[in-house]
Amino acid sequence: MNKEFILGTDPGSSKTGAALLDSAGKIVRLDILWMDGFAKNLTKFLQNAQPKTCIIGDGTTSTKMQQTLAEVLPALEIVVCDEAHSTEEAR
Repeated sequence: MNKEFILGTDPGSSKTGAALLDSAGKIVRLDILWMDGFAKNLTKFLQNAQPKTCIIGDGTTSTKMQQTLAEVLPALEIVVCDEAHSTEEAR
């Protein structure tokens, strides 16, 4: 049986937060990936996992990150979330 995975990304200008979760929502791994060499860094982070879906915020460099994710993982479904006021809500 193949496991299904979800990738969460919080893109920034120099680095991106990444979380890999299983289909039950359990965190498999977390890391900060540098944007320099991002495709290689993402592949290393994922190891052999092939996420079905990516949840990404609509903030800072979201559009560019969505393009990069589509190039690296063409079958990936990308779901964009509104990040408005998320920093204030987290406090």
